[in-house]
Amino acid sequence: MAVSRDDRTVYEGLFEHVKNELEKNNQILNCDKEGFLSQLGTAPKKVSYEEMKDLEGEAFLSCAFMAFFQRLPNDAEIETCKDLGKEEILKYLSNKASFSIRGIELTDCPYDVKPGLKGKIFGKAATVASSPALRKTAKKMPAGIQNKIRGTFR
Repeated sequence: MAVSRDDRTVYEGLFEHVKNELEKNNQILNCDKEGFLSQLGTAPKKVSYEEMKDLEGEAFLSCAFMAFFQRLPNDAEIETCKDLGKEEILKYLSNKASFSIRGIELTDCPYDVKPGLKGKIFGKAATVASSPALRKTAKKMPAGIQNKIRGTFR
């Protein structure tokens, strides 16, 4: 689904407004404008490498995070990926559990990017975890244990 020129202008304005408000409060936005704008109107599970191939560095990283996980990278993830090339970044992201759980497919990509072992294990575990009987049991557990379980599947 392509985004119209008017919609893109609106999103560009929103991005600038949020960035400026964060800067006024001495905070930073872990996203490059081009990385954010390049993912407008894309399907959430089918990601085209073509949309991000011209981006470099942090713009590429933020674009990939937005495309795969609908969120921005945190400071630790930015630090981990700062010296990595595009292929290494994509492989790092594909090894995250949520890549496999979401069933993300990267198209038009020259690199062999598939879920890693950790992602496959958590992907299988997530299908078990989504069982209604297990959810019912988990909801009866104390909040601290529920939070630990949720943290495992992020």
